[in-house]
Amino acid sequence: MVLLTVPRPLREKLGDEATDAFVLVINNLEFESKKDLATKTDILEVKADLDSRVDNVNFELNRKIDKLGNKIDNVHAELNSKIDKTATEIKSDIKLLQWMIGIMFAGVLSLVMKAFF
Repeated sequence: MVLLTVPRPLREKLGDEATDAFVLVINNLEFESKKDLATKTDILEVKADLDSRVDNVNFELNRKIDKLGNKIDNVHAELNSKIDKTATEIKSDIKLLQWMIGIMFAGVLSLVMKAFF
């Protein structure tokens, strides 16, 4: 607590009783203004609570990131499967077209040979 001294001219004007009351009022004001201040314990409690919340958010974010990673892996595998299936279908269509072109070429060649020979 702060030691409060009242200057003599003020003490003489107020008197002993009023001076004591004045000092009491000032001390009460000091107490009232300090009671709302955070203590070190209050700050440590808030920090611990904040750390706990940050850890929970971090855990949840990591869990969601892992979940998204798994979904991405599943979609990647599914797309690769579809690409492989489509590539196989295209290869078989190309083989069919090659045979058809070969047969048409042989037919045209036979007509050309028949026309000239």
